[in-house]
Amino acid sequence: MEAELPPTVRTVNNPFFRTTNSVASLWFAREFLDRESLIMNSDIVLENALFELMIRPQPADTRVFIDVSRTFDADYRVAVHGKSVVMMGKELTHFAGEYVGVTRVSQEGVLHLRTHIEKMVLDGQTDEWYENALVRLILERDFSLGHEDVSEYRWAEIDTTDDLLAARRIYETDDGTP
Repeated sequence: MEAELPPTVRTVNNPFFRTTNSVASLWFAREFLDRESLIMNSDIVLENALFELMIRPQPADTRVFIDVSRTFDADYRVAVHGKSVVMMGKELTHFAGEYVGVTRVSQEGVLHLRTHIEKMVLDGQTDEWYENALVRLILERDFSLGHEDVSEYRWAEIDTTDDLLAARRIYETDDGTP
């Protein structure tokens, strides 16, 4: 599969993926966390138009992409106050929408995130999500994390067979429009 990627795409593997979580995987890619970045969980499928929105040049801020139409059975939830994310997690009872699994991190934000994930790994917290580093930055450093609603687009996180079927429908029918 990696041989099929364009030469500009670099892959980084976490040799401990079976016993760690995304904070460790991102730590293995830390050398690339030196400029504005788009961090995407590997079990996410997006329609082309949504991906194009996410990579389009935008204001220099750090933001998570959320789907405000998914509030009944949301998996990873995002609570907001105005334009800012105030908390993220699976157990939230009051939240604005579901995290899509993609974060756009500004130049300044990526340096804070890299520093924090390095601290987490050195402290042995390798079984956590990298998103927990964002939450800790909000709580401990008054980190500014914005959000953008992408509910008009199709996306799927693949955790179940039903999710896989939804992802296939996106992939098979994507003509680049919502």
